[in-house]
Amino acid sequence: MRETRTFTLGEKAEECGFTVNREIFYCSYCGEKAKEEDVGSSHNHRWEECIVRYCNCETAKKEQSSKEYLSKYRNRVIQLERELKEFEKMEDNEIVNTMKYNKELETLKKKFKMK
Repeated sequence: MRETRTFTLGEKAEECGFTVNREIFYCSYCGEKAKEEDVGSSHNHRWEECIVRYCNCETAKKEQSSKEYLSKYRNRVIQLERELKEFEKMEDNEIVNTMKYNKELETLKKKFKMK
């Protein structure tokens, strides 16, 4: 599960009876304590960005669903933009260039009163 919205009240977490330098996070929708999942570490170093905080309440599930929906369509937009770029390349062909050249030549001849 991906991260959902959370907040903190500045409280520090306790592990084995000791206060650790880690804040407690709560779900922004239901107020329950958020679940935490460490999704990555490197060479025994854990970075804060690797901790995903989430909740399973209905509103958090809707948020997650909306994020997935948005992500899917953003990817589709990127794909369509690439396809459109390919169409732009197809405009540069001999037939179209000849038509444009002839029209421009005709316009210049009229402008400078040439035959």
